Order: sequence, then structure tokens, then C-alpha cells
Amino acid sequence: MAIRNERSTNTARSRAATPQRRQPLAKTLSFAVLHFTIAFTVAYLLTGSLLTGGLIALIEPACNTIAFYFHERVWERFGVRSAPQKGHGHGNLSHDLRRALR
Repeated sequence: MAIRNERSTNTARSRAATPQRRQPLAKTLSFAVLHFTIAFTVAYLLTGSLLTGGLIALIEPACNTIAFYFHERVWERFGVRSAPQKGHGHGNLSHDLRRALR
């Protein structure tokens, strides 16, 4: 029975949100608030309308989110490939050895 309780405690701990897991969510939410605030302010200053400012502040980030999704898809397909790593890091040692043995 002690083992079962210990396992359930470990499982509960692993499910608990750690500060490292919460940080990206907090950062995303704070950026969203910043984005909405800037979009509303700019639209309101340009139009003088609270309604127009509010609508633009909601629509513009939604459009950007959709555009970003497709941008990422295109980038994955056609984007710049990273240069192979130099040195004897992860996987490079075997490549260097094969080349030296030729």
C-alpha cells in the first residue's frame, strides 16, 4: 500500500504545473494583452471610435494568428535549412570517422 501511495504522489507531482511550464503561458497571455492594447490604441487614435478600435483590436490579432500558421507551414517547406554543425557534437563524430576512413 505504501508503494501505491508513493506512486500516486509522484503522478500528482508530475501533473502539477511547474514554474517552467507556466512561464510560456504567462508570457503568451501578457503578449496578447500588449498586442490587443496597442492595436486598440492605434485604431482608436486613427478613427476616434471606441467601437472601431475594439473591433480592429479583436480582428487584427486573429488575422495575424491565421497568417502566422500558414507562414510557418510555408517556412517548414521552403525555409532556410540550418547549416550542419561543426565539431564532434551530436552525430557529427560518426560522420567525421566515416569520412576519414574513406
